[in-house]
Amino acid sequence: MRADADPGSARLAALVGELSLRSPAFARLWARHDVSVKSRGRKRFTHPIVGTFTVDFETFRVNAEAGQSLTVYHTAAGTSDSDALRLLASHAATPPADRVGTPRDVIVVDRLF
Repeated sequence: MRADADPGSARLAALVGELSLRSPAFARLWARHDVSVKSRGRKRFTHPIVGTFTVDFETFRVNAEAGQSLTVYHTAAGTSDSDALRLLASHAATPPADRVGTPRDVIVVDRLF
């Protein structure tokens, strides 16, 4: 459940109420309103063709559509991470018939949050 997706949600209010009653520490933290959406960071991916690489990301809200966002992944030019991302892009652009015997295009995320 994402609090930023629907801050007026009855389910969210019930959950916060229950957690506040059961945990004075949670109640104290929630009352501080020290909550923010993680809009940038770094993620590590492992791909069967290009191996492990790390990308930075930035997430932007799409104001015209509630609950929608756009996430941009990028690497610094000239790095091994940039080379891996470029190789992955070229591999994805290759027609499947030319990739006989290679694994499917699957990116495994080491950790989402």
